[in-house]
Amino acid sequence: MVELLVLLTVIILLSTVLAVLYARNKRGISVTSVKSAIDSMVTGVMFCHQSGFVLLVNERMQRLMVEITGKVQRNGKRFFSILKANEVEPGCNAKWFEEQNVIILPDDSAWQFT
Repeated sequence: MVELLVLLTVIILLSTVLAVLYARNKRGISVTSVKSAIDSMVTGVMFCHQSGFVLLVNERMQRLMVEITGKVQRNGKRFFSILKANEVEPGCNAKWFEEQNVIILPDDSAWQFT
């Protein structure tokens, strides 16, 4: 059920981004404009294949990865296993809240990963 909700949220999010981009540029949407729009989001976004291969990741998620694990992760499955195992950088802390993995950063901001 949670996976379906996350998938629907992602679809709505991407649909909104694409609609805004299309409205700005009536000639069409380029790969660069989609990447630029996703990078401008304050939310971390990562899509990966079932194998873990990262298909798309925005700049915010890359910064979160570095803060949490010390480097940009190239495998999404590995990244989530690091979070679940609480193998995080000093100052970060992994918690579970309503069956969701939440990471508390040194600045006391909390990030939920689904």
